[in-house]
Amino acid sequence: MTSGGDSNPGMSDRVKRYVLMFADAVVLPIALWAAVELRYGDLEHELSAFWFLFPVASVVGVLSFRKLDLYRAIVRYIGPSSILPVIQGVTLAAIAVSLTAYLANAVTFPRSAPIIFWFIAILMIGAGRIAVRAYFYGWFNNYLVREAVAIYGAGDSGAQLAIALLNGNEYMPVAFIDDNRDLRRNTIHGIKVYDAAQTEKLVEDFGIKRILLAIPTATAERRRQILNDLAQMPVHINTIPGINELVTGQASRPSDHGYRDRRPAGQGYRPAR
Repeated sequence: MTSGGDSNPGMSDRVKRYVLMFADAVVLPIALWAAVELRYGDLEHELSAFWFLFPVASVVGVLSFRKLDLYRAIVRYIGPSSILPVIQGVTLAAIAVSLTAYLANAVTFPRSAPIIFWFIAILMIGAGRIAVRAYFYGWFNNYLVREAVAIYGAGDSGAQLAIALLNGNEYMPVAFIDDNRDLRRNTIHGIKVYDAAQTEKLVEDFGIKRILLAIPTATAERRRQILNDLAQMPVHINTIPGINELVTGQASRPSDHGYRDRRPAGQGYRPAR
């Protein structure tokens, strides 16, 4: 059983990725057209002499985005990590356009157009992703003073927990951990999903002090197995009730071990804050 088994009806993430790819394929040549027109200062300039540069921008840009894993960021959970691939992909597209124009001896193509295209394309493609990021949580959270935590479970419950933490002031989620192979290497709210086998390395690399279990659909046996696997690591372990449990009043109180807090032997018990 996977820990990220929350389902979501409607359009699949695969279809949404294809829609994003198509949208980017349309936006990139539009950005190049706008760059050329801005350079010439009119809308009547003849573009037929270098028409082939527009599909170059589209194809190279989309392939670069795909290679840079931009489309692996689950659509409804796009975060700040999506912006760097946008910049890198647009840069490659601008270089490809410039080189193609040079090799094809497109003398009427303005040399400064790729630079203008770079700015416009990043603005057009990145603006939507930035807007989603700003909608879910602000840019100006102070990440450095927060306690680094990992969320075990990259389903809807884990994603909702990440939003709550990102909007708070105490904890900073730095990694998702999940058994579901289909979710690995995806990013949710800008947080990468890792395999459970990497947990110990994640704790060391990110300085994680607490692991939050957001796996409401997991069986009791599976929960015990996960707790046993994590028990020897120098972290607190908290079991977070699901949203449905909270709404229906079925969530256990902390004193009833609705939240677990474990540390290695000799480090003592510290109640969850």
